[in-house]
This record gives sequence, C-alpha cells and structure tokens, in this order.
Amino acid sequence: MERDELNNWRKLAAELEASGETESKFYERAKMIALGYPDPLTLADSADSTLDEG
Repeated sequence: MERDELNNWRKLAAELEASGETESKFYERAKMIALGYPDPLTLADSADSTLDEG
C-alpha cells in the first residue's frame, strides 16, 4: 500500500473515532489498515479465491 493511501486510512479512522462512528464495518476496516494490518477485504477475497481453486 502506498504511503498516501495508508495516511488516508489513518485520517479516516481518526475522523470516525472523533465523531463517535465506531460501530461500522467501514470503521473496523479503516482501523485495521491504520494499525498496519492487511486490508480485511483483501484477505477475504484471497480466502474466497483459494476455496474455489480446490
């Protein structure tokens, strides 16, 4: 992930926290990415594709 993209996720997570909007999957995704974890949606896509390969 590019540095600018990561910074955008960090800003988004911080803005959602500041506004109290922390109960959504979108916030959870932003927070995980902001903390340096892989994008949960990318992991889900990878898991789905490996199941189809069997």
